[in-house]
Amino acid sequence: MYQCVVSARHENVQAAAHLALGDSSPGAPLQVSGADLQPGPSVSLKCVATGNPPPQFIWTLDGFPLPENERFLVGQYVTVHDDVISHVNITNVRVEDGGEYMCSASNTVGVVSHSAKVNVYGLPFIRPMRRVSAVAGSGLRVKCPVAGYPIDKITWEKDGRVLPTDIRQRVFDNGTLVVSQTQRDIDGGRYTCRAVNRHGHSASRDVTVTVTGTWRAWTRDCPVMPRFLLCLQAACKPCVLMLLKTLKPP
Repeated sequence: MYQCVVSARHENVQAAAHLALGDSSPGAPLQVSGADLQPGPSVSLKCVATGNPPPQFIWTLDGFPLPENERFLVGQYVTVHDDVISHVNITNVRVEDGGEYMCSASNTVGVVSHSAKVNVYGLPFIRPMRRVSAVAGSGLRVKCPVAGYPIDKITWEKDGRVLPTDIRQRVFDNGTLVVSQTQRDIDGGRYTCRAVNRHGHSASRDVTVTVTGTWRAWTRDCPVMPRFLLCLQAACKPCVLMLLKTLKPP
């Protein structure tokens, strides 16, 4: 609270004002020009965020990093009103550029994400997927990076069997596969995503899923050094042993 006092010989006048200082989490609406496109023109996606400290941006396409392509230009600038604007400009848009674009703005206070769907008319196309890793007992989420429009149906398969095959698996209409409580011997392996349009044209792509073991940790006294923390990844072959020294309290 700040107070201002003006004094004259026979009168005092005062007023108070509250000035709030501190960090604030970002807010980031996503703006897209042209959601349903024919191949050929350019498309621009803009993410406008405010926050203190100024936010940093990460863009993804269907949960994966943006393609490394000279047609994709990513940049940002700050307006006179201290809004930070990050943009993705795509020239000569192609069928494979379609999908769900997500902008995540983060600073030391928090993170906020917004997404927008860009549809490019054409036959089904599935972009390559990087290897996906999960820790046993945790959840797994993979979104099939489908392009082409319109798409009638997206399915997932594992070992030639259409998912889901048990209650831990769920496949959503947007092509997202969710597996809860992953198990190393059951859920690891090669998965296939398949997209089909109303005319029967289809595309498919494989992705390898690796499920690693859990970590076990315990403390043990050692005659050489005061105290150690030993971490053993019990489910990994060959086993990996990490020895970390911890300091005694003063």
